[in-house]
Amino acid sequence: MAPSGLMRFDIGGRALWSQGIATTDFAMVDCYALNVGRRQVWSCCYTDFPILSIDLSGTHRLRPEGAKAIAIDRHFGLLAGGYAQESHRLVLFRCDKHEIKTLPTYDLDLGFSRERPAQLFTARQDTLHIVLDDQWYRLSVMDVALVAGVFY
Repeated sequence: MAPSGLMRFDIGGRALWSQGIATTDFAMVDCYALNVGRRQVWSCCYTDFPILSIDLSGTHRLRPEGAKAIAIDRHFGLLAGGYAQESHRLVLFRCDKHEIKTLPTYDLDLGFSRERPAQLFTARQDTLHIVLDDQWYRLSVMDVALVAGVFY
């Protein structure tokens, strides 16, 4: 994060790219979820909690909004977590031309709560990672798609 939003740097610390406040219609104050792939970056940021897909063609604001973690596998993904009653939400989606088509939504209730938060709740590439009470849970996009009967 930088004053202009998300930025990309080379190994020497030189800025290569900036999402920039001037290029969007919202302010990016904090990044709640971030998943960096080879060709695309996915994020959910404060203040409006949009799901952002960032690629060479630009920054695309997608619906639904709000996630604590975003896992991506090709054209499918998972939006995990949210606020209040959505803290256990797990949404399987398909992304077509910068639009999210919501597939099944599940309740990911592993026992964490505001009073008993997970020690880690994040995603890297195609896998959601949750650490709770010294247990490491991993859930891939493909795992959820297979349970939902959605095939690649």
